[in-house]
Amino acid sequence: MEEKIWHKAYPPTVPPSLDYEKITLPDVLARTVGKYPDNVALILMGKKITYRQLDDYVNMFASALSGLGISKGDKVALILPNIPQIVIATYAVWRLGASRAAVCRESEKIRTFRPRSGANLVAGTGLGGCTWICRAMSAWKGSSPLV
Repeated sequence: MEEKIWHKAYPPTVPPSLDYEKITLPDVLARTVGKYPDNVALILMGKKITYRQLDDYVNMFASALSGLGISKGDKVALILPNIPQIVIATYAVWRLGASRAAVCRESEKIRTFRPRSGANLVAGTGLGGCTWICRAMSAWKGSSPLV
């Protein structure tokens, strides 16, 4: 590994780099589901989701995204708070080989996000927890929800 200036600040027992297994996070999830399907993966307000359930939800959302034309190399913008759906949506996007762009829910940032992000699809939640997905077109402001 190339020596970086900050490596000089590391204690002698700290290596400048570690060897990691070359595996994608969707593959890590699949492996975890195989080993620990009934272990709890997510908890929100007392509701528990096991790894098997998480994997099922990820597959369902990936299938829906694929049906909307999302595939490898596409970008999907997710406008969701820290709830299980953001984990499910993120893994679904990655499972398809697409990339995820997270968006702050502040309205001004949402309005300016699409042109800079290059997102092919935008998914999020609105008032009352209603979920929406819309195609991100060049005329994004006028695009209507698909779901």
